[in-house]
Amino acid sequence: MVKYLRPLGILNSNGRMAYEFDYEQFEQDIKDAVRAVDNVIDRTMYPLPEQQAEAKAKRRMGLGYTGMANCIETLGFAYGTAGYIAELEKIGRFYTNTAYRASIEIAKEKGSFPLFDANKWLDSGFAKSGVLDDDVLYGIKHTGLRNGLLMSIAPTGTIS
Repeated sequence: MVKYLRPLGILNSNGRMAYEFDYEQFEQDIKDAVRAVDNVIDRTMYPLPEQQAEAKAKRRMGLGYTGMANCIETLGFAYGTAGYIAELEKIGRFYTNTAYRASIEIAKEKGSFPLFDANKWLDSGFAKSGVLDDDVLYGIKHTGLRNGLLMSIAPTGTIS
């Protein structure tokens, strides 16, 4: 995540370099990652036909948050403070919505994942959580999703 820190050329109140988050680069990389991982699902050589069928029926991926804490701390927010949590929510929401928009765009080209059911998906707790922007929910309803799951927050240390 530190890749997305752009130095401002000034010092912050702690006498350290001040940074801003590069949302434009982050957005492009998210779109590229969703497309790349979606392609991996099709190009993987699965050991068993049942594994291939399962992977392609749901088209799951797990985009993660490795390095997010360090990134937000470098932006000047002490871990666990209200400012830190607000920044985490802002970046996380952007990350999630951008990933889902990318999956909607791929669904326009290649179709939704085979088990996609718009009504069931939009009735899920996640869809109703308020995390997804209205345009994303609209896109899911009217276009569908290429991938059944996109984001993953694993317990610390299991995938780092």
